[in-house]
Amino acid sequence: MPDKDYYKTLNIERNASPDEIKKAYRKLAKKYHPDLNQDKKEEAAEKFKEISEAYEVLADPQKKKIFDTYGYEGVSQQFGKNGFSWNNFSHMDDISDILSGMFSGGGGGGGSSIFDMFFGGSRGNQQRRVNRGSDLNITIDLTLKEMYSGISKTLKYKRFEKCYECNGSGAKSSRDIETCPECNGAGQRQYKKQSIFGTMINVGVCQRCNGTGKIIKKKCPKCHGDGRVKSEHKLTIDIPPGVMNNSFMVKEGNGNAPKHKGINGDLRIIFRALLDNNFIREGDDLHIERSINYPDAVLGTNIPIDTIDGHKVKLKIPSGTESGKIFVLKGKGMSRLHSSQFGNLYVRIKVIIPKRINKEAKGLLIKLRDSLEKKQ
Repeated sequence: MPDKDYYKTLNIERNASPDEIKKAYRKLAKKYHPDLNQDKKEEAAEKFKEISEAYEVLADPQKKKIFDTYGYEGVSQQFGKNGFSWNNFSHMDDISDILSGMFSGGGGGGGSSIFDMFFGGSRGNQQRRVNRGSDLNITIDLTLKEMYSGISKTLKYKRFEKCYECNGSGAKSSRDIETCPECNGAGQRQYKKQSIFGTMINVGVCQRCNGTGKIIKKKCPKCHGDGRVKSEHKLTIDIPPGVMNNSFMVKEGNGNAPKHKGINGDLRIIFRALLDNNFIREGDDLHIERSINYPDAVLGTNIPIDTIDGHKVKLKIPSGTESGKIFVLKGKGMSRLHSSQFGNLYVRIKVIIPKRINKEAKGLLIKLRDSLEKKQ
């Protein structure tokens, strides 16, 4: 897995404010816009994607917190198997003026645009991104043992799904749909504006039809014109061993359906660790405390240790062990995510000093003390 530092990618400090993060991204977005780098267009497009991935993570408080805690490995689960793609980018509004304004030649023609390179088509195809359902977040609780071994869980949650009464159109029948007169069915409108780059063509969603290109005369009685209804959805997921507290996975297309057809948003499943009565987790390592009595600390002993995998191991306590001594059981900690290795189990020994003892025990301790003093 590649080691990425999103702060270095955007040339910002780790304590940068949200406004500073946005400002840095916009500056680099202008610098590496492919249409302004005709001699190195592919290289610029790759760099543009790289800084957009960094912004996607750092502009989102939840993703930023996970990245700050666990690094790239912590946030990589939200992307697909091939890593970040433009379907993961959810901050188009932050640079919409840059993307829609900087076409080759400054007038919207004469060469491929940023939308051709990134979204697989012309500016008109940006409608696909506009008509996308919203993402959903679900938090599920996991025990430490479930995080250790991995588990399959079936989730039940409410989401918007396509209305099958009208097939997502929102209309009572196909005869009740007409082409929007404002945008002539394009779903978008263009207007000119002046900027430091000259005359720019800005593309915006048609307000009359909300980007659908259609006007509904009679609404579907089931969804009331939305083209979607809310219902319960079931999804079975396989949680891999070694997931961290507050880490998450993304299931693409399992979020809300959009209004009037389109593609579903994504579902983000956040894992929350339940408190464990025996172990304390720190990364891939586990910590426990075990008590022994004073004679065992002096003479030495063997104590049984319950491990996270449900087995018992014997830990040898050598004679003269002091309270606070830590023993390491290698490989007896947590599973490491996407790895066959394991963390360690750290056992802290606490020596119990009795507050009250009988006369016989007191006499034995006095003899022990006298014996030790003679040897000194």
